Parts: sequence; structure tokens; C-alpha cells
Amino acid sequence: MRKIICLLLAAVMLLSLTACGGGEDKSAQSDLLREVTTMISFESSDFEGTLTEEHPMTAEALYQSIEYVPEMFYGNYDFDDNSDMTDAEMAKYIEQVGLADIDVTSLGLDMDADDTLTALPFSLVAGPENLNHVLGYIEGRNVAQLYFLKNGEYMNWLYVDYVISGNQIICTPFLHWNYNEADESITYEMADVQLVYDFAFSGSQLTLSSGGKSITMSADLHSDDEAIFGITGEGCLKIGTVGIEGLDRIDLYESNKSIRGYQNGECIDKIAANLYKDGRVTLTWTDLDEVVHTRHMVYFNCDFNGFVFADQEGTYCYTATWSEYRNGALADNLSAEEVDSLESLSDAQAEAIIQKKADLVADLAAACELADLNVVVDANTGEIALDAGVLFGVNASDITAEGQEFLKKFMDVYTSVVFDEKYSGFVSKILVEGHTDTNGDYDMNLDLSQKRADSVQAYCLSGDCGVSADLLPALTAMFETKGCSYDFPIYDANGEVDMDASRRVSFRLFISLTGA
Repeated sequence: MRKIICLLLAAVMLLSLTACGGGEDKSAQSDLLREVTTMISFESSDFEGTLTEEHPMTAEALYQSIEYVPEMFYGNYDFDDNSDMTDAEMAKYIEQVGLADIDVTSLGLDMDADDTLTALPFSLVAGPENLNHVLGYIEGRNVAQLYFLKNGEYMNWLYVDYVISGNQIICTPFLHWNYNEADESITYEMADVQLVYDFAFSGSQLTLSSGGKSITMSADLHSDDEAIFGITGEGCLKIGTVGIEGLDRIDLYESNKSIRGYQNGECIDKIAANLYKDGRVTLTWTDLDEVVHTRHMVYFNCDFNGFVFADQEGTYCYTATWSEYRNGALADNLSAEEVDSLESLSDAQAEAIIQKKADLVADLAAACELADLNVVVDANTGEIALDAGVLFGVNASDITAEGQEFLKKFMDVYTSVVFDEKYSGFVSKILVEGHTDTNGDYDMNLDLSQKRADSVQAYCLSGDCGVSADLLPALTAMFETKGCSYDFPIYDANGEVDMDASRRVSFRLFISLTGA
């Protein structure tokens, strides 16, 4: 009570000072102190200018407008930042969250039927770099470790696979698993029960709710500096995802409150960020083309896995390590032999190759757009999908007259980029793949897709396609074909197979590390 009275008296005195003349400096000081407790700034050494502080949406509105993804849960969240609870803390926690109404024997734990677990976990750890467990590296699964109290006095934990649906996190426990060191394989069995929690984020806090009970956990941050309440560390863009207007890597350093950004592997000198305790972040930078950008978003602390930003326009996962990023940025365009040699590259060599590949993909996309070609160019790999409906008749592999004219135009554009002098020796192989929709027999579709790929290759290498005679020998050496049946369908926004888009012939580029 004495503290409250002192604070009230201090507030009155401050108001009195600012109301009298000569209080301008003290008012400014007060504003500065208030800002430090709610916001922290990161700036590059070359940053010039001021951050735009006009936020079009509040943190609450932003949280309601974004699409939630599993990576947002990466990190280490704890109740009261304390997993070693006293008896009194245990009793308080159990009273707050209640007990789970589930058959504990179905969870695969060493528990008897009359044992109990708390209804909500008091700690959540997720993300491969945070979890540090073989289960965290299973491809296609998002693994978390949940900590509960057993019988009100013992700590117990579950490894779970989790998915996100709206504002719910749905967790399926692992029953058993085994790691084979010989072939580095993992076998496992999942439980037939699910743990479902509603969730809400607020800055570095995560609230889980179930059955009318809730618990709020705080992120375990790298620094003991109370002014830093959100993001620290380094994060590269998750492969296959879209970055913030070209930014593929962001580093935040807590020691000197500095920030670095990268665009296509090249460092951006002018960049700054303001992080707010309620979860908002203002990011301002000048890109490599001297264009100034400002984005207002919310952030998610992912601890050793980097961080995630999000706004109503998209979700941006900077959760990959540099090794994962550089390997992922190149692996889809390399042969198996060259993938194995990626680790031998220096950072400078890898960045140069990533940049050259990015330039190649950008040039292909620009050339196709300029020629008004109706194709889909993958921004990450440079793979170009041609509509099979334009090239072939129904269930046919002979190229139509319309398809021949289209291929003439396409190959003129394609070869002009691939054989440009600045990419000499860089492209090692062109794989022509045939794809079908998911209707019909797999083997029949496999045969059709292979025949279609072969037909496209044959026509492109014929004199009728118009490819320069000087280029044909090199092009012939590069071309390979593959039928894929419906192994790689295209999905629409609702998760359904897009039949029209799935029927395609694609051109995949492979590059040479030595030719870079």
C-alpha cells in the first residue's frame, strides 16, 4: 500500500511540475522513460532517418487478422518463468487450470489409470533448435514438448505433434519412438487421443485455454535485460516461404541493439526496427534499389529458431539456420552429388551462387512476362510450368498445332536467358517433367506423363521448334525427361487438388557449383 501511495504522490508531483512553466524537459524525460519500458529500438550503423510510428492497426487487431502457423509456437514458454515449483505454487497452479479429464494410460506414459494430469501444461517447448530431440527433426511434423503436473506433485512431459486450426492448437502425443543411428531413421507410433487448446499471443506471452480455464506463459528470452521483451538472435527465411518484401535474412543483436537485413544474400546497410511490448513491430529499411520500405507487424519470439513476423498481408517465417537456408536455397537445383558438396562451400561462395541463381530465376520470370507467356514460374527454384491443356489433347501425348506454336515462343524466350553469356556454364541440366491430375489409374497416368515429357523434348530439339542450330548440341546434352504421374498435384487455397493446374509439363533447371 505504501508503494501505491508513493507512486500516486510521484505522479501528482510530476503533473504539478509539467503544469508550471519550465517543465518541458521533465515531460520529455517522462515520455522517454515510458517509451523505454514499452519499446526498444534496433538500428544498423548506417541507418539514417526516423521510423514511422503510425500504426494502421492495434496489436489486438493485427493478432485477429493474421494467419497462424506452427512456427509461431517455436520457443520456450513457461508459467511464472519457473518449472521448479514449490508446493504452494503447485497448489496455486492446479487450482487455476484444473485436472485433465482423459484416460492417462492412452498417452503412452508410465502412469496408472487413477493417475491425473493438470488440464493445461505449465511449459511448452517447440522448434528443432529449441527442442534438441530427434523427434523435432521428423520431416512434415511440428513437435513440441509439453510439461504437466502428475498427481499434483510430480513433473511429467509429453512429446506431441501439433497442428494449428484457426485459434486452436491440436496436439497428438507420441506413444513410442526409436532412432536407428545406422541409417539415421526414426520410427514412431502416435496416440489416438488429442489435446486441444485455444490460444492467444500478446508480445512474448502465450495464453492457452481449455474448459473455461486458462494459463499464461512467458517466453524464455536470451537476455536478462528487462528492456528486451521480444526478439533476439538470427533467422533466415524458411525455404519455400515468402519474405518481407525481398528480405531473406534478419539478425537482431541484443548486446548493442543493432539489426542487419539481407536481400538475395546481400547485406542491407540501412535498416531499423522498433519492438513494442504488446507485440507490434515497426520495420523500416532502404533496399538495394534505394527504395524505402516501412512495415507494421506483430512478432513472435522463437528463441534459438529465430523469429516470425505477421500482418494482414502474410506470415513471414525467419526460422531457418544459415546452413538450412543456403542448402535449401540451392538443393532443389542441384544433383544429389552436388548437394553432398554444399557444406564444403564457404559462406562467400554460397552467397554468390545463391545470388546468381536468384538473378537467373528473376531473368526467366521477367522474360516470360515480357513475352506475355501464360506460364507459372516458381520464384524459389525457377521451375516453369506449362499448361498441358495448351500442348495436348485430352489423354493424348501428341503436341497439337497450338502447342507447337506455344513451344516455339517459349523456347525462344527460355534459351535466350539460359544461354545468356552471364550464365555460361551455370546451367548443367534441364529436366522436362510430365504431370497429370489425380483422376484414373496411377500407372496409366505415369505412362501418359512420360510420353508427354518425351514429346516436348523431341519437338524442342527438332529443327521445327526454331532453336538455333548453334545451341542444339548443348541443349541436347542438357535435356532429360521424367514422367511423374500424379505424384506432385497442385492444390488450391482450400486444400483441394486443382485438376487443371496439375495437368502440366514443367521445365526444371539444375545448376553447376563449379560453373558458378
